[in-house]
Amino acid sequence: MEEQKIYYTTSHNQTLAEFIETEVKDRENYTKKEIREWKKKYHLTNDTVLIWVALYKWRAFSYLLGAEEMEGAENLSENEMYDVEEIKTEDGYIIPESDDGDDGFIFIYHNQEHKNEDKEN
Repeated sequence: MEEQKIYYTTSHNQTLAEFIETEVKDRENYTKKEIREWKKKYHLTNDTVLIWVALYKWRAFSYLLGAEEMEGAENLSENEMYDVEEIKTEDGYIIPESDDGDDGFIFIYHNQEHKNEDKEN
């Protein structure tokens, strides 16, 4: 199997605290215990900046579509998949335990200094 060089996203940067608010408290997709384990294992804080990424471009694009349109997303041409950004694997790492069931993962940036800049816009 070839090593992944790029991840894909249609998401935005957020802090772990924001992720917890949305994914643990509001949506109940993860538990507080899981987050505590990630914090310990990956040395994360509530200020750690992260972004949702997907292994495949079509999957990242599918998050922009309605439920009925998601099924055909993997058959779209490159030109049809707009607003998908590429993130280099060398810029950080995914948390494998965060798999959302659709090949979506939390990506943690190595450089935390300026990654929250799109929060300003």
